Amino acid sequence: MNGKGDKWRPTNWEKYRNNLNDIDMHGETSEVWCKKTNVKLESILDPDGWDREDFEYSFFKEKISLTEFKKRLSYSTRLFNKTT
Repeated sequence: MNGKGDKWRPTNWEKYRNNLNDIDMHGETSEVWCKKTNVKLESILDPDGWDREDFEYSFFKEKISLTEFKKRLSYSTRLFNKTT
């Protein structure tokens, strides 16, 4: 209840969390996740998070969640540009 006597409504945080869950359930390739999250492919120097033996499939064809993409990205060596 929201104190007005009508039925319960989700808070902004709950709506945001639900949207993240919806996004996370829809798999995309890592290449697509890079574009959606503004990660430049050339910034990934050592892609330890992806299958090294079949990188082409692992990065360009395998559909994964946003959470999985972030996990794989965190395992990889990346180059970050220094902002001035």
